[in-house]
Amino acid sequence: MDGLFSDSQLSSPRIEPKPGQHVPAPLCFRRVKSKLPRAVVVEASNVLKMVGKPDGLWVGMYVTRCINGKVYAFMIEWHKHALSDNVPDGLKKWHRGVSVFEPE
Repeated sequence: MDGLFSDSQLSSPRIEPKPGQHVPAPLCFRRVKSKLPRAVVVEASNVLKMVGKPDGLWVGMYVTRCINGKVYAFMIEWHKHALSDNVPDGLKKWHRGVSVFEPE
């Protein structure tokens, strides 16, 4: 069950929410709060590479993947790290990132 979806933006393919604006979770999915398996982290990194390509993903879109028999949704969202986090300065401002969701 792999796919490319957007609940709210199929008719407006290049309109992104403003930086920092909340995007609802994919329908019937909830944010994963437990530690992610390595294979899921690797796939999240692969999904992030799809951002910014001419036919790629934008904020609010998500893809589903079945990894080790479990379905996950990988959604592009606005992310921002705390000023105290040990990350590059660019990541302390709003940037596109991937959040991982599981079926409810």
